[in-house]
Amino acid sequence: MIIPGTVLLINSAGNSPHYDDTLDNLNIKYTMLFKNLLGKLSAELKLHKTFIALAFLSILLSYSVYLFLREETVILLGREDNLFENLTCLSFLAASVLFAINFYHSRNFFFLLLSIVFFIAMGEEISWGQRILKHDTIEFFQKHNVQSEHNLHNLEIINPEKIDRQKKTGISKYFTIDFFYKLFWLSYCFILPLAYGLFDRHAPFKLPLPPISIGLLFIISWLIYKITSSYILPQDRSILYYHAIYEIYEFCSAFLFMILSL
Repeated sequence: MIIPGTVLLINSAGNSPHYDDTLDNLNIKYTMLFKNLLGKLSAELKLHKTFIALAFLSILLSYSVYLFLREETVILLGREDNLFENLTCLSFLAASVLFAINFYHSRNFFFLLLSIVFFIAMGEEISWGQRILKHDTIEFFQKHNVQSEHNLHNLEIINPEKIDRQKKTGISKYFTIDFFYKLFWLSYCFILPLAYGLFDRHAPFKLPLPPISIGLLFIISWLIYKITSSYILPQDRSILYYHAIYEIYEFCSAFLFMILSL
């Protein structure tokens, strides 16, 4: 059907020249956007090559414990108050301090917000020093905290597990601290930098955006975690053996945020 008052021009091949011109313009536009993105990535790698190489190497070395160490050693490293949890805590603390320093020099309140967020993350990671100070768990957290600890992220209402340690299913698994954390790094460290980088725009409200390459490292770490835990690890090991890889994933993301704050 042709809408009255319009004219459709058809060339000898049966295609509208206006349609062909539109496709050509779109191809040129998306080619330019892709080249622009590759140029930004190349510039980032040159400018931040030391930090990016350090972050990438840390990710590979962390997950490689499953290749080179025995099950007992992997479990030990992944336990609470051991290597990977302590490294996660230190990374969050360093990120908090460095973002506070960035705020002091720039007076950009987004840096202050990030500093507060990562300070809270550090405290939550060690249950605000409960195990260090050997405090008994109060009754509220004994009833409502999955691990009976003084922290908020293990409260049943936002934890991926129920009090009986069964995994949440259905829509409830999307209202957990793990999902919100993943959504945070994916949005802030990858989607926003990618969107503004493609169109060569500056973020509004002086929002400091990470390099796209850092966002790619977050995705690489998450993919290694998911593929390894779901398809590569043997299925007949202790539950603590599988828990260790999540501690490694947490450390890698915390380390990336620390690199980001430099």
